[in-house]
Amino acid sequence: MRFNPPPNWPAAPEGWEPAPGWVPDPSWPAPPEGWQLWLPDETPTTVGATPAPSSAQPVAADPFLAGYGTPTPSYGAAIPVYGAATPGYGPPPMSAGFGSADPANDEIAALRKNAARAFLFGVGAVVVASVVTLASVGSSHGVIMYGALAFGALSIFRGIKSYNASRRLGGAAIGGGVKALAVLGLVACLVLGAATIGKVVETKSLTASVGSCWKVDGADAVLVSCSSDHAYRASAVVSSETDCPDTATAWVEGDAGKVVCLDEE
Repeated sequence: MRFNPPPNWPAAPEGWEPAPGWVPDPSWPAPPEGWQLWLPDETPTTVGATPAPSSAQPVAADPFLAGYGTPTPSYGAAIPVYGAATPGYGPPPMSAGFGSADPANDEIAALRKNAARAFLFGVGAVVVASVVTLASVGSSHGVIMYGALAFGALSIFRGIKSYNASRRLGGAAIGGGVKALAVLGLVACLVLGAATIGKVVETKSLTASVGSCWKVDGADAVLVSCSSDHAYRASAVVSSETDCPDTATAWVEGDAGKVVCLDEE
Protein backbone atom coordinates (compact mmCIF):
# COMPACT_ATOMS: atom_id res chain seq x y z
CA MET A 1 0.00 0.00 0.00
CA ARG A 2 1.11 3.56 -0.64
CA PHE A 3 -0.04 6.86 0.77
CA ASN A 4 -2.29 8.91 -1.54
CA PRO A 5 -2.71 12.45 -0.12
CA PRO A 6 -5.77 14.34 -1.39
CA PRO A 7 -5.21 17.36 -3.62
CA ASN A 8 -6.51 19.83 -1.00
CA TRP A 9 -3.77 18.89 1.49
CA PRO A 10 -0.25 20.40 1.52
CA ALA A 11 2.21 18.48 -0.63
CA ALA A 12 4.20 15.92 1.36
CA PRO A 13 8.03 16.16 1.32
CA GLU A 14 9.65 14.04 -1.35
CA GLY A 15 10.04 10.42 -0.26
CA TRP A 16 7.95 10.88 2.88
CA GLU A 17 5.73 8.05 4.11
CA PRO A 18 3.40 8.18 7.14
CA ALA A 19 4.79 6.52 10.25
CA PRO A 20 2.60 4.05 12.19
CA GLY A 21 -0.09 5.98 14.04
CA TRP A 22 0.41 9.21 12.06
CA VAL A 23 -2.66 11.45 11.89
CA PRO A 24 -3.11 14.56 9.73
CA ASP A 25 -3.17 18.07 11.04
CA PRO A 26 -6.72 18.77 12.33
CA SER A 27 -6.64 22.14 10.58
CA TRP A 28 -6.46 20.52 7.13
CA PRO A 29 -9.68 20.32 5.08
CA ALA A 30 -11.52 17.05 4.71
CA PRO A 31 -10.51 14.94 1.67
CA PRO A 32 -12.88 14.97 -1.30
CA GLU A 33 -15.82 12.64 -0.85
CA GLY A 34 -14.84 9.07 -1.58
CA TRP A 35 -11.08 9.78 -1.62
CA GLN A 36 -8.88 6.80 -0.72
CA LEU A 37 -5.76 7.65 1.28
CA TRP A 38 -4.21 4.24 0.69
CA LEU A 39 -3.84 2.54 -2.66
CA PRO A 40 -2.18 -0.69 -3.77
CA ASP A 41 1.37 -0.14 -5.00
CA GLU A 42 0.51 -1.20 -8.54
CA THR A 43 -2.49 1.13 -8.85
CA PRO A 44 -1.62 4.47 -10.52
CA THR A 45 -3.22 7.57 -9.14
CA THR A 46 -4.07 10.78 -10.93
CA VAL A 47 -4.00 13.83 -8.70
CA GLY A 48 -7.48 15.22 -8.38
CA ALA A 49 -9.26 12.02 -9.40
CA THR A 50 -11.98 10.59 -7.22
CA PRO A 51 -11.83 6.82 -7.56
CA ALA A 52 -14.69 4.79 -6.19
CA PRO A 53 -14.09 3.05 -2.87
CA SER A 54 -12.92 -0.53 -3.24
CA SER A 55 -14.68 -3.39 -1.56
CA ALA A 56 -11.40 -4.32 0.20
CA GLN A 57 -11.18 -0.94 1.90
CA PRO A 58 -14.54 0.79 2.48
CA VAL A 59 -14.48 4.51 2.80
CA ALA A 60 -16.29 4.38 6.12
CA ALA A 61 -13.43 2.36 7.64
CA ASP A 62 -10.79 4.88 6.63
CA PRO A 63 -9.43 6.50 9.83
CA PHE A 64 -8.92 9.85 8.15
CA LEU A 65 -12.56 10.07 7.05
CA ALA A 66 -13.97 8.88 10.35
CA GLY A 67 -12.87 11.29 13.05
CA TYR A 68 -9.63 12.64 11.58
CA GLY A 69 -7.00 11.16 13.85
CA THR A 70 -8.49 7.87 15.07
CA PRO A 71 -6.06 5.27 13.69
CA THR A 72 -7.02 1.73 12.70
CA PRO A 73 -5.77 -1.01 15.05
CA SER A 74 -3.05 -2.06 12.60
CA TYR A 75 -1.37 1.34 12.97
CA GLY A 76 -1.42 1.65 16.77
CA ALA A 77 -1.97 4.80 18.80
CA ALA A 78 -1.88 8.24 17.28
CA ILE A 79 1.29 10.31 17.64
CA PRO A 80 1.73 14.09 17.41
CA VAL A 81 1.82 15.75 14.01
CA TYR A 82 5.39 16.23 12.84
CA GLY A 83 7.10 19.64 12.90
CA ALA A 84 5.99 22.79 11.14
CA ALA A 85 8.31 23.34 8.17
CA THR A 86 5.69 21.74 5.92
CA PRO A 87 2.42 21.98 7.93
CA GLY A 88 1.46 18.57 9.26
CA TYR A 89 4.27 16.67 7.54
CA GLY A 90 7.28 18.32 9.18
CA PRO A 91 10.67 19.28 7.68
CA PRO A 92 12.76 16.91 5.55
CA PRO A 93 14.35 13.86 7.23
CA MET A 94 17.30 14.42 9.58
CA SER A 95 16.02 17.89 10.53
CA ALA A 96 13.92 19.18 13.40
CA GLY A 97 10.66 17.40 12.47
CA PHE A 98 11.09 13.78 11.37
CA GLY A 99 12.67 11.67 14.09
CA SER A 100 13.75 14.60 16.27
CA ALA A 101 14.41 13.92 19.96
CA ASP A 102 11.93 14.78 22.65
CA PRO A 103 12.63 18.42 23.68
CA ALA A 104 12.56 17.30 27.32
CA ASN A 105 15.35 14.81 26.60
CA ASP A 106 17.37 17.54 24.88
CA GLU A 107 16.97 19.76 27.94
CA ILE A 108 17.99 16.93 30.27
CA ALA A 109 21.10 16.25 28.18
CA ALA A 110 22.05 19.95 28.20
CA LEU A 111 21.57 20.16 31.97
CA ARG A 112 23.69 17.05 32.52
CA LYS A 113 26.46 18.46 30.33
CA ASN A 114 26.43 21.77 32.19
CA ALA A 115 26.36 19.95 35.54
CA ALA A 116 29.41 17.81 34.73
CA ARG A 117 31.38 20.75 33.33
CA ALA A 118 30.60 23.10 36.22
CA PHE A 119 31.25 20.46 38.89
CA LEU A 120 34.59 19.32 37.47
CA PHE A 121 35.75 22.89 36.91
CA GLY A 122 34.74 23.85 40.45
CA VAL A 123 36.54 20.92 42.05
CA GLY A 124 39.68 21.70 40.05
CA ALA A 125 39.58 25.38 41.00
CA VAL A 126 39.17 24.64 44.73
CA VAL A 127 41.95 22.04 44.77
CA VAL A 128 44.45 24.22 42.88
CA ALA A 129 43.63 27.35 44.89
CA SER A 130 43.91 25.46 48.19
CA VAL A 131 47.24 23.84 47.34
CA VAL A 132 48.75 27.12 46.11
CA THR A 133 47.52 28.99 49.17
CA LEU A 134 48.74 26.35 51.65
CA ALA A 135 52.13 26.20 49.96
CA SER A 136 52.65 29.95 49.90
CA VAL A 137 50.97 31.26 53.06
CA GLY A 138 53.54 32.29 55.62
CA SER A 139 56.16 33.13 52.97
CA SER A 140 57.27 36.60 52.05
CA HIS A 141 55.51 36.25 48.71
CA GLY A 142 52.44 34.37 49.89
CA VAL A 143 49.44 34.24 47.58
CA ILE A 144 45.97 33.76 49.03
CA MET A 145 43.61 32.82 46.21
CA TYR A 146 40.35 34.01 47.75
CA GLY A 147 38.77 34.62 44.35
CA ALA A 148 39.63 31.18 42.97
CA LEU A 149 38.31 29.46 46.10
CA ALA A 150 35.02 31.37 45.96
CA PHE A 151 34.63 30.83 42.22
CA GLY A 152 35.31 27.11 42.57
CA ALA A 153 32.74 26.74 45.34
CA LEU A 154 30.15 28.62 43.27
CA SER A 155 30.85 26.44 40.24
CA ILE A 156 30.34 23.26 42.29
CA PHE A 157 27.03 24.63 43.56
CA ARG A 158 25.90 25.40 40.00
CA GLY A 159 26.84 21.90 38.88
CA ILE A 160 24.77 20.30 41.65
CA LYS A 161 21.88 22.63 40.87
CA SER A 162 21.91 21.65 37.17
CA TYR A 163 21.99 17.95 38.07
CA ASN A 164 19.01 18.33 40.40
CA ALA A 165 17.11 20.18 37.66
CA SER A 166 17.73 17.30 35.24
CA ARG A 167 16.41 14.84 37.82
CA ARG A 168 13.22 16.86 38.23
CA LEU A 169 12.66 16.57 34.48
CA GLY A 170 12.89 12.80 34.70
CA GLY A 171 16.61 12.27 34.04
CA ALA A 172 18.17 9.09 35.40
CA ALA A 173 20.34 9.18 38.50
CA ILE A 174 24.10 9.01 37.98
CA GLY A 175 25.73 5.60 38.33
CA GLY A 176 27.41 4.32 41.45
CA GLY A 177 30.95 4.84 40.13
CA VAL A 178 30.32 8.40 39.01
CA LYS A 179 28.53 9.18 42.26
CA ALA A 180 31.49 7.84 44.27
CA LEU A 181 33.90 10.06 42.32
CA ALA A 182 31.63 13.07 42.85
CA VAL A 183 31.47 12.44 46.60
CA LEU A 184 35.26 12.00 46.71
CA GLY A 185 35.71 15.32 44.92
CA LEU A 186 33.38 17.07 47.35
CA VAL A 187 35.19 15.59 50.37
CA ALA A 188 38.57 16.67 48.97
CA CYS A 189 37.28 20.20 48.44
CA LEU A 190 35.85 20.40 51.95
CA VAL A 191 39.04 19.12 53.58
CA LEU A 192 41.38 21.33 51.55
CA GLY A 193 39.09 24.34 51.88
CA ALA A 194 38.85 23.98 55.66
CA ALA A 195 42.63 23.55 55.97
CA THR A 196 43.25 26.60 53.79
CA ILE A 197 40.84 28.83 55.68
CA GLY A 198 42.27 27.68 59.02
CA LYS A 199 45.81 28.36 57.88
CA VAL A 200 44.95 31.81 56.57
CA VAL A 201 43.10 32.76 59.76
CA GLU A 202 46.00 31.52 61.89
CA THR A 203 48.53 33.47 59.85
CA LYS A 204 46.47 36.66 59.96
CA SER A 205 46.24 36.45 63.76
CA LEU A 206 50.02 36.37 64.30
CA THR A 207 51.66 39.40 65.91
CA ALA A 208 55.30 40.40 66.19
CA SER A 209 55.42 40.12 69.96
CA VAL A 210 57.64 38.43 72.53
CA GLY A 211 57.42 34.68 72.01
CA SER A 212 56.47 34.92 68.33
CA CYS A 213 58.21 32.55 65.92
CA TRP A 214 60.09 33.38 62.74
CA LYS A 215 61.65 31.60 59.80
CA VAL A 216 64.07 32.66 57.07
CA ASP A 217 62.64 32.94 53.58
CA GLY A 218 65.48 33.94 51.28
CA ALA A 219 66.79 37.20 52.65
CA ASP A 220 63.68 37.88 54.71
CA ALA A 221 62.52 36.86 58.19
CA VAL A 222 58.87 35.80 58.08
CA LEU A 223 56.48 35.62 61.02
CA VAL A 224 55.01 32.09 61.22
CA SER A 225 53.01 29.93 63.57
CA CYS A 226 55.11 28.34 66.28
CA SER A 227 53.54 24.99 65.36
CA SER A 228 55.24 25.11 61.96
CA ASP A 229 58.93 25.01 61.09
CA HIS A 230 60.79 28.06 62.38
CA ALA A 231 64.35 29.08 63.18
CA TYR A 232 63.93 31.97 65.65
CA ARG A 233 61.78 33.04 68.58
CA ALA A 234 61.31 36.65 69.65
CA SER A 235 62.93 37.33 73.02
CA ALA A 236 62.26 41.08 73.27
CA VAL A 237 60.63 44.03 71.54
CA VAL A 238 62.76 47.17 71.97
CA SER A 239 63.22 50.59 70.49
CA SER A 240 66.66 49.94 68.97
CA GLU A 241 68.66 46.87 67.99
CA THR A 242 71.32 47.97 70.47
CA ASP A 243 68.82 47.28 73.25
CA CYS A 244 68.42 43.60 72.31
CA PRO A 245 69.58 41.09 74.95
CA ASP A 246 72.90 39.31 74.53
CA THR A 247 71.12 36.07 73.60
CA ALA A 248 69.64 37.64 70.47
CA THR A 249 71.39 36.61 67.25
CA ALA A 250 69.19 38.61 64.88
CA TRP A 251 66.54 41.26 64.82
CA VAL A 252 63.75 42.45 62.54
CA GLU A 253 61.71 45.60 62.28
CA GLY A 254 58.38 45.29 64.05
CA ASP A 255 55.29 47.47 64.28
CA ALA A 256 55.35 51.17 65.15
CA GLY A 257 59.10 51.47 64.61
CA LYS A 258 59.94 48.82 67.18
CA VAL A 259 62.67 46.21 66.85
CA VAL A 260 61.99 42.54 67.50
CA CYS A 261 64.98 40.71 68.94
CA LEU A 262 65.33 37.09 67.84
CA ASP A 263 66.95 34.17 69.59
CA GLU A 264 68.01 31.24 67.48
CA GLU A 265 66.34 27.91 68.29
